[in-house]
Amino acid sequence: MKTCIYYFTGTGNSYFVAKKLARYINGADLIPIPSLIKEEEINCPYDNVGIAFPLYYGGLPEIVIRFLKKINIKKDAYIFALCTRGGSNGQAMAQIDKILKQKRRRLNGNFYITMPDNYVKKFQMKAEEEGKEIIRDANSDILKMAKAVSKRREIKRNFSFYGLIMKPFYRSFIKNVHTSDKDFNVNESCIGCGICKKVCPVDNIELVHGKPEWRMDCQQCMGCIQFCPNEAIQIGEKTENRGRYKNPYVTVEELEAMKDYRLYKNKY
Repeated sequence: MKTCIYYFTGTGNSYFVAKKLARYINGADLIPIPSLIKEEEINCPYDNVGIAFPLYYGGLPEIVIRFLKKINIKKDAYIFALCTRGGSNGQAMAQIDKILKQKRRRLNGNFYITMPDNYVKKFQMKAEEEGKEIIRDANSDILKMAKAVSKRREIKRNFSFYGLIMKPFYRSFIKNVHTSDKDFNVNESCIGCGICKKVCPVDNIELVHGKPEWRMDCQQCMGCIQFCPNEAIQIGEKTENRGRYKNPYVTVEELEAMKDYRLYKNKY
């Protein structure tokens, strides 16, 4: 049976877990969601279909919602979701199941993997070694997930009190996500390296006279602010005294390739 994992990632956590899972199950095609999102319809021929993504305000990233509404999956496919989160579970699995049921499909496997939080807009980032320890600890959960997916196990989703609490905050987040980059700015430390533009999964950044400008099509993935080598990008004044985080095992080149599946296939 052929397996694929569609993924969306901001600072590399979801991609890292998806890549490890693919190796553990003897190979699966990794397909970046941003490379397909402009298609009107997405036809999936795979027998086992995974969707990997980070948890945003207890729910799905906006781009993943659009992707799920476009994809057509085989009737007998085993569908599983892999959600990376900083702490509690949310409502993301219920959201996926609701969209799939409208297509007469359902979510078979629900998996949450704890990874270092990247939402610097709200939280202080963990120290580098602490982050690496969290990633190391996640390996056993990824291995368990691989065994469950290989056997096509039915994993029921659990009720999330956190997801219930976060619902009104999530609705506000989704409603305003595209224009949420209005608070992003760049200071004099910017060297015009263009890394922010490279890692933005939705091409929301343009370099104007060597400085980034945001185009009001944001996903709040934090890729630009986290990968900036000089910490020149800020979100208002909230992030000036906060550290930065990016998955230490994911490169800028891997994230850049996420936007073009042809480039992705050629490189990896």
